[in-house]
Amino acid sequence: MSVKASITIDGVAGLKPNQVRAAARVAMQAVGDYWIKHFQPRHYQANATALYGYAPRSATYRRRKRAFAEFAGVRSIGEDKPLVWSGRTRELAKAARTEAKAPSSTRAYADVIINAPALNFKGGVSKIDMRGEATRVLPAEAEVLAALFVGVFERELTRLGKAKRRLQAA
Repeated sequence: MSVKASITIDGVAGLKPNQVRAAARVAMQAVGDYWIKHFQPRHYQANATALYGYAPRSATYRRRKRAFAEFAGVRSIGEDKPLVWSGRTRELAKAARTEAKAPSSTRAYADVIINAPALNFKGGVSKIDMRGEATRVLPAEAEVLAALFVGVFERELTRLGKAKRRLQAA
């Protein structure tokens, strides 16, 4: 997942770099958590193939999914939804978490950790990148996430700036 936002900081000259990093971490945490709650579930819905441009699956594979077929000792749950065979990956994905980092006052990012090993599998001659499909972000989603980052970041900078001013006035 990649979201980019540009911010011009003015009026916060009194903030230290570690305060800017703290604000960026809070904002990136909000972005990752929002993606997990609002956008990640869309990847497992019936319309996700068209919405996110997933690689087409064969008619045989899709029929097997609907027919409760078994593969490597794991039975399908009878759904023809993208990225779902037994439902385990979809359930594991619900427990995704965000780790926000800000190594400098000008750079911040968040890792969204989805502990679903099946997304990394590529069977035989398959060129399907399930991990890439499961983490794809639409341009409209990226705009929402960027706006969220900006709003939270600005709110945090303001909060930290007010706290700093209060400390100086005391």
